[in-house]
Amino acid sequence: MKRAILLITALSFVSVLGCKTTHTANAKLDQGKYGEAIPLYTASLAENPEDVEARTRLGFAYLKTGRLDEAVVELTQVLTAEPGEPFAILYLGQALLNKDKFDDALAVWNRPRSSQVADVEKEIKRQKSHLLISRNQYIAQKALKEEKALQTARPNDRTIAVFDFYPLSANGTLKAIQKGLAAMLTTDLTKVNALNVIERMQLQALVKEMALGQAGIVDAGTAPRLGRLLRAELLLVGNISGNIEISASVASTSAEAAKGSTSVAVEKTAFYKLPPLIIRDVAKILNIPLSEEEKRQIGIPHTKSFAAFIFYGEAIDALDAGEYKKAKDLFASALKEDPNFGLAQAGFDLVADFSDDDEMIVAPTVMLNEMLHRSGTIGMGMGDD
Repeated sequence: MKRAILLITALSFVSVLGCKTTHTANAKLDQGKYGEAIPLYTASLAENPEDVEARTRLGFAYLKTGRLDEAVVELTQVLTAEPGEPFAILYLGQALLNKDKFDDALAVWNRPRSSQVADVEKEIKRQKSHLLISRNQYIAQKALKEEKALQTARPNDRTIAVFDFYPLSANGTLKAIQKGLAAMLTTDLTKVNALNVIERMQLQALVKEMALGQAGIVDAGTAPRLGRLLRAELLLVGNISGNIEISASVASTSAEAAKGSTSVAVEKTAFYKLPPLIIRDVAKILNIPLSEEEKRQIGIPHTKSFAAFIFYGEAIDALDAGEYKKAKDLFASALKEDPNFGLAQAGFDLVADFSDDDEMIVAPTVMLNEMLHRSGTIGMGMGDD
């Protein structure tokens, strides 16, 4: 009996000591003394390895001190025990991002959370938007650095990139139409199972990185170069004029020649008919038989509101120029005209949480440091027992 009492007393002492250690570690973390907090959390977890909150804080401390591999180990262990722990999801995504594991970071941030913490949800959404844009800039820079090697690599035969159609006049409406139409075509071509489609933002990031003007994009020498950098064999290029008249060609990157051409003209009020008409002609040029389901999916209009379409095109133009506040307002205007306009909603969601002074950070390491500086220890209650 006496030995049992002594054992209970010893365990109680260890428990109190562990609580004190955790309390001290929390205080260090709250003061930004991450290096000092790490050994304290490690000691506390040695006594109580099931303490998910302490392990999450330890992972965060590793993250803040640049010990990314250790952060990934600790935060992954947290999510093994509690798959939806929101703070671990936020910080693990940040650690993976800084290791240039973009897709892994997005996969983590897309995981369902076991509880909704407003600040965490806002931060994850914001960082996902930053990543989606900055990742494409990073990929563009990487492609240009590796351009010599890509010159001898064969592009993917069924990968297609949709270029903005060159406006044959300075009409502002045509500029909005070219942007909106290219975005719709890119989206609708993904419904053709035989094709792989380059993301519109990936193409635009490369165009921006190469400092190409609109005329330069469709230049006979530049278009194949872009195709090689994107590893896309097929290029949809052309121009837009008149009421709405499109002249388009499907070009081959490797052959540096057109595989076929098409012309389509509609009244402005029937603008929504353009994507299915163009895509059906593209399929014929490429000898791709479309199933009835593919035809049905391609034929579903994104919107029938011309005003919404123009606002959307202007929003895309602002987005490409890095004018995120303007883009957000224009996406909102498109949604006001047509609340069911899914592409406009996706665009609005992308930039909804950007502040007026936000800038896209190209280097992931710099981006992460900026994010961590912003987020601090959001909502974790540092200093609590």
